[in-house]
Amino acid sequence: MIFTSPEFLAFAGVFFLGYALLPLQFQKVYALGASYLFYASFNPKYLLLLLGSAALHYGVSLGIDRSRSTLWRRVLLCSSLVISLGLLAFFKYYNVLADATVAGLGAFGMQAGLPLLHTAVPLG
Repeated sequence: MIFTSPEFLAFAGVFFLGYALLPLQFQKVYALGASYLFYASFNPKYLLLLLGSAALHYGVSLGIDRSRSTLWRRVLLCSSLVISLGLLAFFKYYNVLADATVAGLGAFGMQAGLPLLHTAVPLG
């Protein structure tokens, strides 16, 4: 679903109308569900990635909240950041690294066939 498409305009209209009509206590859940639906409309595989990431960070936030140890809180936070930034780096730079590796090996007369990911980086 592209932002300039008629489908997106319909989706946005339905979303904002539903959001305005819902009681305040349900608006956050509604917005979260609409966000998941939006990502799933582009590529359902991204929804799994988004759900996994959300579950991980929710679990980490619970661990940080329940922990009394400053050290453990920092470990949880840093682990969460490393995983998130690692996923972003993988999806954003894997193809560049694979192309550079193949070209570098080719300069020395070696051949390598690394598979490329044919994905767009999900925003958000």
